[in-house]
Amino acid sequence: MGRKGIAAVLTALALLLAACAGTRAPEKTGYEYVVGVSQSNLIEPMQIAVHDQMQTHAREYPDLRLVFADAVGDSGRQADDIRQLVGLDADLLIVTPVNAVDLGEALAEARKKVPVIVLGSKIDGSDYDMFIGPDDYEVGYQSGQRVAELLGADGGTVLEISGQQGSLRAQQISAGFAGALAQRPEVRLLGTLDGEWLRDTAERRMKDSLLQSAPADVVFAHSDAMAYGAWRAAQDFRVDNIRFFGVGGQEDEGKVWVDNGILTSTFYCNTGSAEAIDWALKILRGVKDAPRELVFEPVYYAGAGKK
Repeated sequence: MGRKGIAAVLTALALLLAACAGTRAPEKTGYEYVVGVSQSNLIEPMQIAVHDQMQTHAREYPDLRLVFADAVGDSGRQADDIRQLVGLDADLLIVTPVNAVDLGEALAEARKKVPVIVLGSKIDGSDYDMFIGPDDYEVGYQSGQRVAELLGADGGTVLEISGQQGSLRAQQISAGFAGALAQRPEVRLLGTLDGEWLRDTAERRMKDSLLQSAPADVVFAHSDAMAYGAWRAAQDFRVDNIRFFGVGGQEDEGKVWVDNGILTSTFYCNTGSAEAIDWALKILRGVKDAPRELVFEPVYYAGAGKK
């Protein structure tokens, strides 16, 4: 069974427990705390990494149980997931939002009962107790600077592949990237494709772009998976003079692709999975000085020993 199937089984099991118990809360035999995790999807590679890293880190806390829900990219379903997790007597919620705008009502309801940690991508409004994630504007800004440095004084052309455009994270990365390029008029942005955070979508839309116009000198994608998908499209079309920049920098994806010469570089972005688990337990145990935000700076990676 794949990761998505495992998450679905866990969620279904939790729902079954609630149904069998009627209006009673599910028993926490062997666990002092239950943390509900509402993920935007379990298809996107970064979200799979978040799921796996949380599972691994949670093993350090024998009194903690995680219950996952997969919104499969649907914000309405995620709102329902949040309500169901609270109904299952979760003590705290960790939410990786589908987009920035659609969870306000569900989170406002949830926060009346349990603390909420938003992980990875910010939301509009203030219906959360803590945000953990990267400085997405800075990710985009530094990426724009690196692309401009690579193209040099003569400049060149860039194609951007964004994450799902309703995502505040994608909007912030794009804003930072545009801010950096605004200072370098010799670098021209040809356009932005919506890769939806998915490798296959980025590959398909990159192929469409190559069919319609001349290739850019550089492709900048908001995730390493999308950058890899764009590279695959270029390989299929035998276009070998494009350089690819990604974001993520995970050991088994972005860094490997940089080391193998597929990507020119990536920015490592801490998923915050371990920190979310740690802070969830601190909050549940009564810590009073939890920060409103825990923001990670991006770390540039262009290969072993390169800066």
